[in-house]
Amino acid sequence: MLKLVASLMLAILALLAPTSAFTTASARASEDENHPPDIDEGSLVLEGPEVVGGTIYGLVGDVISGSVKVSDPDGDDVNVTIAFILREDWAEALGASDEERIRNITAELVEPAPPTGPRTYKFTANTTGWLPGTYDVFIVAQDERGARDVLKFEALISLRLEITPPLASRIWMIAGLAILACLICVMALGFVKAMREVRKRERERPLPWLY
Repeated sequence: MLKLVASLMLAILALLAPTSAFTTASARASEDENHPPDIDEGSLVLEGPEVVGGTIYGLVGDVISGSVKVSDPDGDDVNVTIAFILREDWAEALGASDEERIRNITAELVEPAPPTGPRTYKFTANTTGWLPGTYDVFIVAQDERGARDVLKFEALISLRLEITPPLASRIWMIAGLAILACLICVMALGFVKAMREVRKRERERPLPWLY
């Protein structure tokens, strides 16, 4: 009888062992699973010198700023990067390298931030040294364990280059304008003098004998 009970207990343990192992493995897999951050597309705000039809226009050297909200389901710390990528047609036309074409700006977390809820990240991009052209905007959010979320923003950035003449050209331009002003003054004085002479001769002309 004891042998039968012992045999039944061993059989039950043998049946439960795979189930217990599966349950433990599932729990570990659940603990190890890392969810990527979630970028709130509707929260992204971009500010620049001029906004027309969803495109931000400005000069190279202007400052573009903005903010975005990101949450992580696991409560991990998240790094947020705003990538401005010069469009391929502009890059080919300008012969831009990858370093010149891609500009990465790190967004800073706004404190205080909730542990798991949406966190606000702000960024400021100084476009000094950037190439002129049209840029796509990407938001890259990556948590501390490597899970990543990428979102392409619908708006575009269009930068144009302000062409300033060199100093020597500006000096010659100013000198030319000054000479032109002097010539106009001389011509005006000559015209006034000539008109005075005409009027003087008219006054000195003798009247006809009839008068």
